Amino acid sequence: MDDEGGRRFRFAADGAPPQPPSSPGVIPLNNDATRLHDTHLPAAAPERTLLVVEDDASIRMLLVEMLGELGYRIVESANAFEALQVLESDDPIHLMITDIGMRGMNGMVLAETARQLRQDLPVLFITGHAHDGDIVNRQFGNGTEIIFKPFNLDTLAEKLRGMLRR
Repeated sequence: MDDEGGRRFRFAADGAPPQPPSSPGVIPLNNDATRLHDTHLPAAAPERTLLVVEDDASIRMLLVEMLGELGYRIVESANAFEALQVLESDDPIHLMITDIGMRGMNGMVLAETARQLRQDLPVLFITGHAHDGDIVNRQFGNGTEIIFKPFNLDTLAEKLRGMLRR
């Protein structure tokens, strides 16, 4: 949320008072694991909302930080079931980033289900396993890409720009 001076504040899930604008805004949605991060976007950055689905909290936190540096609004989910709740809402989601190897429903099943809810949703899969690339390429068509761990910010930025241009 902005104050009168245009500064951003961070809202905590516990109802604590607003924090100074040292980090992306965090607005809790339905539960503690699904949050919306609203960064102060640079003038040239497109206002796009990305759904990040990753069951490893440390990787999810790193992704959210990297994507925030690129100027994206982020909705994060700790698992596929939370992500589906977001996708069933009317909230705009321009692209979903999901880990393939999650506990419970994996990223590929999530993507298939997500495409039933939002037919044209672009999906960026993240994996540390090279063989996943062949599976993704055979199983999914247009609007899907894969990026292999580890990757850097420039590689991620380039991949996202390409996918969002389509």
